[in-house]
Amino acid sequence: MEKCWDRLNVSKIKVIQQESDLADDVFTGEQSAVVFVEDLRVGDVLEYAYTVRGANPVFQGHYSAKFTIQSGVSVDRQRFRLIWTGTKPLFINSAATDVQVTKNPWKGGAEYIWDFSNLEAIPYEDYLPIGFNPYPVLEFSDFQNWAEVVKWAAPLYEVEKTNAAA
Repeated sequence: MEKCWDRLNVSKIKVIQQESDLADDVFTGEQSAVVFVEDLRVGDVLEYAYTVRGANPVFQGHYSAKFTIQSGVSVDRQRFRLIWTGTKPLFINSAATDVQVTKNPWKGGAEYIWDFSNLEAIPYEDYLPIGFNPYPVLEFSDFQNWAEVVKWAAPLYEVEKTNAAA
């Protein structure tokens, strides 16, 4: 029988704001929770779960997210659950995975569950083309296509007209 210990020490959780694009004068306000787990040893199994709630107001109620399934680290089991109660349909794109989704009714919406197991590490290769992602992903959006994205985004790039001479 395997032993299980709860190692969560809330005082050891640190919230940081990295601002990875700060050099380009891009401020996102995105924050990360860093959890320090003491006495973790080779061969130990670390089990964790988290929930993400909230939305960026610039998206005006639209939803878009990407979940990386596999990476350079092997994982025994990974379970991804999405609760969708939006009034718009949810569009799902899976890239480089054949794991099927389980869809269940949920209070006013649907519950989507993907259960992955025995995920081998995928080594990252140097000099891949910029923007190429070698890892399997799940992508979600309430936008049906790129034309809808353009329609939503165009007003964000409008420039106020003035009477100034050109």
